[in-house]
Amino acid sequence: MTLEVKQAHELGLDEAKRRLATLADELKADGFTWRWQDDGARIAFEGRGATGTATPTASDVLVMVDLPFLLRGFSGTVEKKIAERLARALAPAVGAPAGFAGAEHGAPAERPATRQPGALATLPDLPGLAATSAQFRAGIIAIGRATGYPADEIAGVMAIESGFAPSATNITGGKGGTGATV
Repeated sequence: MTLEVKQAHELGLDEAKRRLATLADELKADGFTWRWQDDGARIAFEGRGATGTATPTASDVLVMVDLPFLLRGFSGTVEKKIAERLARALAPAVGAPAGFAGAEHGAPAERPATRQPGALATLPDLPGLAATSAQFRAGIIAIGRATGYPADEIAGVMAIESGFAPSATNITGGKGGTGATV
């Protein structure tokens, strides 16, 4: 399954490439690697089982992501996150007139804060999660904050492994699901 996300901008090609490279560098913290491809015409990236490209032009950036089978159920969430990160990365600098990239014209470039692992205060809409208690869901967020792992990813793994069913058993023989104490 391939996702396509296109984001328009008014930065010009050189500034779009610079910001795209900055975004790609930020994603290294999330386990992604990247490299310029086709003589600098696009970025190829991979991480967390996904591969893709980001192709900047003078007026937009097209991101294409091939999702592995296990992430296909989360394609809507993945697509939304890509669109949000891309929009922030390509946004005009605060105080800059439309069409200007930012710092070279005297306006400070605003950089979005990189998401802090575990800082997510809400969880994605996953099958079975709504049937768990508010205390359990708060526990997932607390575990994310305490361990530095993004809470949405912790919940995603739980959904894949047990569907949040208290009767689900771990393949190593232990009990899983929502039977765990949080």
